[in-house]
Amino acid sequence: MPKPGPKPMPRRMKLVRGVAESQVDGGPRLPPSTPAEPRWADLLPGPASATLRKDAARAWASIVPELDRHGVITKVDEPVLVDACVVLARIKQCERLLSREGLTKMTDRGPAKNPLVTAVAQYRTAWARCSAELGLSPSSRSRLPWDVTDDNDDFERLLSGPRSDDSRMVAIPPGSPMGWTPPV
Repeated sequence: MPKPGPKPMPRRMKLVRGVAESQVDGGPRLPPSTPAEPRWADLLPGPASATLRKDAARAWASIVPELDRHGVITKVDEPVLVDACVVLARIKQCERLLSREGLTKMTDRGPAKNPLVTAVAQYRTAWARCSAELGLSPSSRSRLPWDVTDDNDDFERLLSGPRSDDSRMVAIPPGSPMGWTPPV
């Protein structure tokens, strides 16, 4: 009978404040660059899609400049951005139709759920994925390397710690373990 050797040492996991080690490094970084807005008429052709194209273009105009200003998008993000804008436009389209048609439709068998209810739910699920990828939700945004310096110094004042003016008390930024602090 072979003699058992020494027991292998168990591998220890490295915890970094609740974040996986692979997330700390962040992986390869691409230089920030602005993706090109697609030609919505090519992507969403036909006269019936005119409102859809306008909604997608509005979504692009509200999302892309803000992400670009913070330097968190690159040209390779274009497919996700296009999907996000189309999904938002489709959600608006479905909601408009649901407002006109109602949540139920009359069929041969009686009232039934409008198929648009299912479609808009699927679009909202797709939007949740896109917004998480792009940092457009509060929780996903907290994981992005946002540059908080801005033209005004509101962020700097907020994050620089407790301040007091004479005898006034001031608030510490949310999440601070200190809460309120008396004037110094």
